[in-house]
Amino acid sequence: MDTAPQFEKCTITGAAGFIGAHLARALITQGAQAVSGIDNLLYGDWANLGSFSDKVETTTSDIALMDEEQMARALGGTDTLFHFAAQKLNNLTSEADLLASNVVATERLARVAARVGVRRIIFASSLYAYGRHSGTAVSETDVPEPGTLYGVSKLTGEGILRTMALGEGIETVSLRLFFVFGPRQYAGTGYPSVIVRNFSRMMKGEAPTIRGNGDQSLDYTYIDDFVDAILRAAYAPCSGQIINLGSGKSTSINRLTAMMREVCGCRLDPLHIEADWTEGTDRFADVSKAEKLLSWRASTSLEAGLENTYRWLKDKS
Repeated sequence: MDTAPQFEKCTITGAAGFIGAHLARALITQGAQAVSGIDNLLYGDWANLGSFSDKVETTTSDIALMDEEQMARALGGTDTLFHFAAQKLNNLTSEADLLASNVVATERLARVAARVGVRRIIFASSLYAYGRHSGTAVSETDVPEPGTLYGVSKLTGEGILRTMALGEGIETVSLRLFFVFGPRQYAGTGYPSVIVRNFSRMMKGEAPTIRGNGDQSLDYTYIDDFVDAILRAAYAPCSGQIINLGSGKSTSINRLTAMMREVCGCRLDPLHIEADWTEGTDRFADVSKAEKLLSWRASTSLEAGLENTYRWLKDKS
């Protein structure tokens, strides 16, 4: 950030996860007066805080299971709430669990936040709120037509916050996140990571895998750039807005895999396996609104981000 604001007490839900832990570390580095984190550890690990763990007041709890008084105690004195806890529908969660966490708990958390005097809520929404998987860059002006229950839950979360802002006067910002990658991201937890998964394979002397023809394309942004945008959203004059966060660039899995092979010196040809639903998709963000409202654009090149991620994986292996 060009001029860092003075962060007061900040609370992060999902603070032990990939993005949440990086955000907590950045807030402490920025000089936040206090940082507290809530996480049920289904996808996260407090070890992700590293050397910052003693500077974060941690609560191991599932927000879907917290009552309003427990939430009020956790949010006491909070200036900015970063709501990043969420469930995806997988073998660990049911539809009921997803809705309980992403919709019911989000409404209760926002209502309690308004009651205890939280100034602003930053909500982690998702590109899955759009539903569109090909064509031009997706824009905040597109009509959302989510095709998954997860996408529906994120779109509903945005609506809950908009309603809360209108009715309770609390400031809210919804960030539609595209694909984030970097150190401390684990395959099999949180957002799917073809980057970590294939780097791990190549480090074991195995060929990287590509589903289908590999022409499917995604919008990848390095974690440090994401965190910078999130911090800007906490104080920028953008209350009530929905903002895409991504690189604004489309990269095919074939191109991504070639870059990864170059980074780690892998000479094995990729192994093409059965195609999945992503075949033929091309998902990338129009980031002009983030540029205008947050004065932000992702600055870390994909090559540099991949090198940093690979180096971290090597160091921890």
